[in-house]
Amino acid sequence: MEFNWDESYSVGVRKFDDQHKKLFSLCDQLNNSVKEGKGRAVLGDILDELQEYTSKHFLAEEIDMLSQGYPDYETHKAEHDKLRLQVREFYNNYYSGNMVLSENVMDFLSDWLKLHIAKTDKKYAPFFSRVV
Repeated sequence: MEFNWDESYSVGVRKFDDQHKKLFSLCDQLNNSVKEGKGRAVLGDILDELQEYTSKHFLAEEIDMLSQGYPDYETHKAEHDKLRLQVREFYNNYYSGNMVLSENVMDFLSDWLKLHIAKTDKKYAPFFSRVV
């Protein structure tokens, strides 16, 4: 599996595209480190940064959606909240030694990131282009 950004993921809002690119990059770093069998310290550092950056990105989207009166805010936020819980569960399980970062986890992150941007985030593109 690959975490490669391409312009088909663009939502037409530069700051969110830049943040999405960073998320792709962090997931790619994590994926490569898992494949290379890097140690827990390296994986933990990347996982920490991924969790922190994901939260920062979600908050930025949510603030803009609220401030601009985005009509599908509640549904979008619910998706963010669901992933926040799943990532927190991965994070806690990893640090408690109850989970190994595996190909299944990486597949989940890849699928979620790509589908969320392609389907959910792209819905706000026309809205923000009208108000920004």
